[in-house]
Amino acid sequence: MLTKSWFSTLLFITILSCNDDLSYPPVTQGKQTISYNIEGTYNIPLDNETSGLMSYLIAAERNGKETISFLNDNNNLIYSYQEGTLIDKIDVKEYGIKRKIQGFYFDCDTLYVYTYGTEILYKLDLVSKKCLADWSFSVDTTDNVIVPSPYLSSATPIVKYNNEIICSGFKSGESSHMRIMSVPTLSRLNTTTGKVDLMLEYPEIYKKYSWTGELVYRLPYLAKGNHAEIIISFAAYPFLYCIDLDSNTISSHYAGYSKMKGPYPFKKRQGKITLASSEKVWNWYMTNGSYENILYDKYRNIYYRIARMPVKGEIQHHGNNKPTVVLVLDNKFEKIGEIELPESMSINPYHSIVLKEGLAIQKRDDNEDVLSFYIISVH
Repeated sequence: MLTKSWFSTLLFITILSCNDDLSYPPVTQGKQTISYNIEGTYNIPLDNETSGLMSYLIAAERNGKETISFLNDNNNLIYSYQEGTLIDKIDVKEYGIKRKIQGFYFDCDTLYVYTYGTEILYKLDLVSKKCLADWSFSVDTTDNVIVPSPYLSSATPIVKYNNEIICSGFKSGESSHMRIMSVPTLSRLNTTTGKVDLMLEYPEIYKKYSWTGELVYRLPYLAKGNHAEIIISFAAYPFLYCIDLDSNTISSHYAGYSKMKGPYPFKKRQGKITLASSEKVWNWYMTNGSYENILYDKYRNIYYRIARMPVKGEIQHHGNNKPTVVLVLDNKFEKIGEIELPESMSINPYHSIVLKEGLAIQKRDDNEDVLSFYIISVH
């Protein structure tokens, strides 16, 4: 059931909007107070069932050790590595889950897994090999709310805080109803009561203009911040949102790239929205700026925001060759650096994680035997 107190609180928060010419605040480079190195690659050997083409990749501590885990989309197994060595391979069918899983979260000897399409979250005990509980993210609500479906990926992982699970999501497609309806982007599940709250509507520019209904601009990027904070990055918006889960307050922080113009919408929202071909949407995305992943570095108490610039040459249709910039923010979301990555680096920044060594961004290559990352070390 939709909890009205939470929803009402967030609806009354002032969200900065743009005017009809889509103007943004003047961009500033900020104080470049960091130094950084782009170091050698961090490599993980893969078995013959696995390739680097995965959709869900996370780094987290398990039993006090830094662990890299990912979902093998081919066999629906969860792989975990410590210090480059495979420590386990989890098959959720052993717990009675037969459907395809989309994401997961480790909490000591407990594993939470989410199945897309059913909107069900399962709690698994890794010791007893039993499913302890399950919850639904479906929400009973009124006709004037467009309810999001949680959508998990490397850039939109499960966030857990105390007894709550938070997921970002969206409702695919785009209609003119979005101008007048409430369109939240986060689902907050209380695992004690089973209730789901809906939080944080899209910025106003998503209501005024068309960004299409596809993932490239519609999916809100999510990260766990320091302590009780969760951070949300919208692809079309230079601001970040920070929600404090203890105080139930929200704040917005400008975190744009100084050389970014736009992003510019697909078209102005005028009457009924018509569907566009995937190729047309992709070409628009590739020739437009965008803001993507947001990550918190607990080792350095800083944030990384990934910005993608318009492609200068040929557009790739099997891969993303948009130039990549890493915006570095301090713990108060003040920009302290902009790292323009060389275009010669063939990377997939969608699969970025934070390790003790620094920010790790997946390297794109044809070697299916190794999962490789470039390490960006910030000082």
